[in-house]
Amino acid sequence: MAEGVLASSIVKEVLAKIASPIWADLTILRSFKADLRTMERDLATIRDVLFDAEKRGGGGGDSAVRDWLRRLRDVAHDIDDLLDECRTDLSASRQRKNTACGGIAPDLCFVRSLSMARRLRSLTRELDAVAAGRDRLRLNPGIYPPAYPSAPPRRETISMVDESKTVGRTADKEKLMRLILDAASEEDVSVIPIVGFGGLGKTTLAQLVFNDRRANDEVFDPRIWVSMSVGSSLRTLVQPIVSATKEKCDLDNLDAVASFLSRTFTGMKYLLVLDDVWSENQEEWEKLRMLLKDGKRGSKIIVTTRSLKVAMMVGTVPPFVLKGLSDDDCWDLFRCKAFEEGEEDLHPKLVSVGKEIVQKCGGVPLAAKALGSMLRFNKIEQSWVAVKDSEIWQMEKEETILPSLKLSYDQMPPGQKQCFAYCSVFPRNREIDRNKLIQQWVALGFVEPAKYVSQSVLDRANDCFEDLLWMSYLQEVEELDLSKKELEEDGNVKYKIHHLVHDLAQSVAGDEVQAINFSQDNGHSRACRYVSLTADMESPEVFQSMLRKIRAFHSWGYDLDINLVLHARCLRVLDLRGSPVIELPKSVGKLKHLRYLDISSSPIKTLPNSISSLHNLHTLHLNNCRNLCILPVSICNLQNLEILNLSACSLHTLPDSIGHLQYLQNLNMSFCKFLETLPNSIGELQSLQTLNFKGCGKLKSLPDAVCSLQKLQYLILSQCGILQSLPKSIGNLSNLLHLNLSQCNDLESIPDSICRITRLHTLNMSHCSSLSEIPVSIGGLKELQFLILSHHSSSLSLPISTGHLPNLQTLDLSWNIGLEELPESIGNLRKLKILILFQCWSLCRLPDSISNLMMLESLNLVGCEQLTQLPDGIINLRNLKHLRNDQCQTLERLPHGFGQWTKLETLSLLIIGDRYSNIEELENLNLLTGDLRIECRSHKRDLATDAKRANLRIKRKLSSLALSWTGSCFCEDPTSVETFLEVLVPPENLDVLEIDGYKGTKFPSWMLESMELLLSNLVSLSLSNIHDCTCLPPLGHLPYLQSLQFRHMTGVRSMGSEVLVKSNKSTLYQSLKELHFEDMPNLEIWPTSWSVDHKENHSGLFMFPVLKTVTATKCPKLRPRPCLPDAIADLSVSNSSEMISSGRISWSSTSVSASLLRRLWIKSCHVSSNEWMLLRHRPKLEDLVIEYCEMLHVLPEAIRSLGTLRSLKILNCSELKDLPEWLGELVALECLEVNCCPKLASLPKGLQRLTVLKELTITGCSSVLSERCTKDTGKDWFKICHVPGIVVS
Repeated sequence: MAEGVLASSIVKEVLAKIASPIWADLTILRSFKADLRTMERDLATIRDVLFDAEKRGGGGGDSAVRDWLRRLRDVAHDIDDLLDECRTDLSASRQRKNTACGGIAPDLCFVRSLSMARRLRSLTRELDAVAAGRDRLRLNPGIYPPAYPSAPPRRETISMVDESKTVGRTADKEKLMRLILDAASEEDVSVIPIVGFGGLGKTTLAQLVFNDRRANDEVFDPRIWVSMSVGSSLRTLVQPIVSATKEKCDLDNLDAVASFLSRTFTGMKYLLVLDDVWSENQEEWEKLRMLLKDGKRGSKIIVTTRSLKVAMMVGTVPPFVLKGLSDDDCWDLFRCKAFEEGEEDLHPKLVSVGKEIVQKCGGVPLAAKALGSMLRFNKIEQSWVAVKDSEIWQMEKEETILPSLKLSYDQMPPGQKQCFAYCSVFPRNREIDRNKLIQQWVALGFVEPAKYVSQSVLDRANDCFEDLLWMSYLQEVEELDLSKKELEEDGNVKYKIHHLVHDLAQSVAGDEVQAINFSQDNGHSRACRYVSLTADMESPEVFQSMLRKIRAFHSWGYDLDINLVLHARCLRVLDLRGSPVIELPKSVGKLKHLRYLDISSSPIKTLPNSISSLHNLHTLHLNNCRNLCILPVSICNLQNLEILNLSACSLHTLPDSIGHLQYLQNLNMSFCKFLETLPNSIGELQSLQTLNFKGCGKLKSLPDAVCSLQKLQYLILSQCGILQSLPKSIGNLSNLLHLNLSQCNDLESIPDSICRITRLHTLNMSHCSSLSEIPVSIGGLKELQFLILSHHSSSLSLPISTGHLPNLQTLDLSWNIGLEELPESIGNLRKLKILILFQCWSLCRLPDSISNLMMLESLNLVGCEQLTQLPDGIINLRNLKHLRNDQCQTLERLPHGFGQWTKLETLSLLIIGDRYSNIEELENLNLLTGDLRIECRSHKRDLATDAKRANLRIKRKLSSLALSWTGSCFCEDPTSVETFLEVLVPPENLDVLEIDGYKGTKFPSWMLESMELLLSNLVSLSLSNIHDCTCLPPLGHLPYLQSLQFRHMTGVRSMGSEVLVKSNKSTLYQSLKELHFEDMPNLEIWPTSWSVDHKENHSGLFMFPVLKTVTATKCPKLRPRPCLPDAIADLSVSNSSEMISSGRISWSSTSVSASLLRRLWIKSCHVSSNEWMLLRHRPKLEDLVIEYCEMLHVLPEAIRSLGTLRSLKILNCSELKDLPEWLGELVALECLEVNCCPKLASLPKGLQRLTVLKELTITGCSSVLSERCTKDTGKDWFKICHVPGIVVS
């Protein structure tokens, strides 16, 4: 690790150990104590110059100072090892009643260990030599670190950007523009944070938005860009604003500054960018926000920052977390830097290597540009390969990427720097277990003990992990709903470290951390303290020289010489998870310093008794050791053990002496499927806080002694399928916070004493199928916040006392299919925020008292099929944000006045019509977000006026809108429907629009005339069951449209002229990837070019440049004109015969077919084989399925030219009589299937030439053909006997 960081941390740790009161008892060897005092004095004087040494030696500085820091670090480590060994021996001797010295006092026995004294004297001399170097290097003791980290070097940014040179940020820009242009936010001034680590492109994204024409001076005035790298003081902020306004302001006078800011922004709709914000000073931000709060509604502040903590602190909306670019986008950036225009065509080998180099960038634009620039003037292939094979942190000329990332690292306190650098022991792409990493930090002494007793060292380590998470140095692998995470009890939340951040960790770790590959010469350093294997241990002697010093060893599942590893006597962390270790040698007991031992997922069968000698062991992981059936009794002598993980072992019980582990805090026995009983001594674990028996399927009962665990906070019994009862005295667990009983299928009742667990926070009784009632005493759980009673198939009755839980915030009753009603007392749950009634099929009504739940924010009624109405008083729930009411077949209307829910963000379904809800009530629901479906049940009266008042257009947070008219919808006059849709203009930020069952004869003007302006962000459009419209709206200019579906539109004949009206020189359907036609019997023309006259030369005029998937079903007249777009990769044609007759027409007689079609499925298309023009000129076709084509007597000749075809399936072609001899020319064919072709009587000889054919399936054909294919004797067997997989039936 960086010498300065490690030196200062280890010096601080050693000084703390020397100051320990344990040495006060040493009275015999005065020299020992004298040497300790000398050591303390020297270390104290060295500590005073360390900050100066770190400044002078860091960042490629003075090499002599760096060497001095290394020497200091090594000596300090050795002193720490010795002191730790002395302390361990002393503690162990005190625990033994009889020592090796007979009746002599344990202390006296310890002090007589002269070897300890000699080693201490030797280390004192080494430290003296290091201390002498302090004066020689003239290190200054008068320089001290600042109370807070200094601001990073100033990085001035400007607002201008060349958008043509940016790639891969179009979608991000549009998402951000929606937030910028959103005028429906609750705050007058919204703060939008963009967060990500250095080099991801936060500033570039802010520049793109700042310069977008939609955010010009007519929309925002003023628009101001402020580079905040130095800090966030008011003076820093106001200086560029003064310049922009050309007013005068005394920057040294804070009152004048405050007055100026207020005067400048009050009443103005402004856009302010604060780029590269570092300050986490909450008070400073509150001052700033107060001065900027009086801007006009719609004002926006964009903050770019590396810290998620800053983003959460300043943002009024969730942070915009920037992700990396795709490899293709990174390649574009790299290519522009590494090559001149068109130059890459001259260097195909460099292009291949360059694309591999780009993968090292991990999506970071800064890295792609920096590496491309580095190689721009070097076209030697070996140099490029060297860059590909090197780590970024090892590249000599790399002066851009890591310095940018390292800015955040420089702001960390020393202990946190150690924790981060240690992360380099994890191989790239290795998932990181949060809890295990935290435990390792603690075991290695990276985390200082808390100043306050209430915070444990593990809590402090957890804070450090959170900080790295805030800074995006660590990232969550999968985002999980926090409400569904069961206290992370399964350790199912994993984390990862980005490739470039891993490079940074390796860079700052230096020679302290080494990854060892025994097949390569890594230049192993004796200074290495943390080892990570990257291959099986084949040459142990390479490793031997490092053993004496290492403190952590990770095998990562590779094979190793365990006896050799155990010679590393300074080990604090030994991680053997996944290693093929069958047995731990007895010598493991000699690892005096060991604090963390992980043997999980190994085939180990037993543990040696010597494990009891590991007096410092805090953490022992044995999870997934499925061969481990019994624990040695000696394990209970591990007096300092705090965490014992036995998950998924094959234990039947625990040793009776388990109660001796007086410091044990966490016992995990989840998924121990053979565990049947527990000893009563488990009740003696008086420090135990977490007890996990999840998935212990044979555990019938808990001993009453469990109820003696007064410090227990988490008790997890989920999936204990045969657990029938809980101890009656469970109420004695007075400090229990979480009790999980989910999927205890045989649990019949809950003891009444549960009411005495007054601190209980979460109670989960979901999937308890035998539990018919909840005890009345549950009302005594006054601190209960989360009650989960979901998935009860029988009728579960809720007692009235359920309403006596004053602090309940979440009540989950989902999937209680027999639940018919809720008690009136539920209205007493005044703090309830979330009520989940999902799929309560029998629920007929909600009690009127529900209107008393004034704090309710979310009500989920999805699937409540019998619910016919909501209480009228429910409109009083003014804090309601989410109402999910779809799949409620009989709930046809919302209460009159629901428009008062002005905080509503989610409304799944709104049914409108004469006797249904009124769409007008949407008028003030401007915070609606996500999906909204509006279903019209009747049109007896004109709804247009109400629809206009609904003002759907300003609901900018909606992303999906579905408008439907049901089949039963009565409409006397189609014009009323047309007028209704005319005024129902969707919001401009909409992603998805669906219109189904529309009864009008024409589409509204906003679709026909200006859709690309009004709905420019549309990604998906679906039009279905529209029978009276004869023309489609022009859709080709929608810039981001990716999916287009036309279904059941019987009146439409062409989509040609409508598109041509809009044609200009831009590419039509430029983003469309999916196009679906279904049941359009009269549709004839699908134009694929601006000109349908293919006799003219109109190269470059094709539409659909990126179209990948097309389906045409029941469109018998449909033809693409002039031909199918080349970009299509997947095509499905069913009951659409004219499509088969459509060939590919090249615009140039010399051009080569550019068709990318790979998969083609043809069904029920009735044209003769010589008309299959669609199959011509398909050089990349790999999969072809022909099904139910009854006019097909022979295979189309066009198949013969499909040289890349790998799979051919001919199914249910009842008239097919022969397979042609030229089938043998399809030399790439790997799979051939013929099914239900009854007239097919023989196979062609050409099949013999299909040498790569792997599978041949012939089923449901004639008995004659089956006989001819009989193994060894059939007449056609010799034609197919070379095929490995043959099925004939």
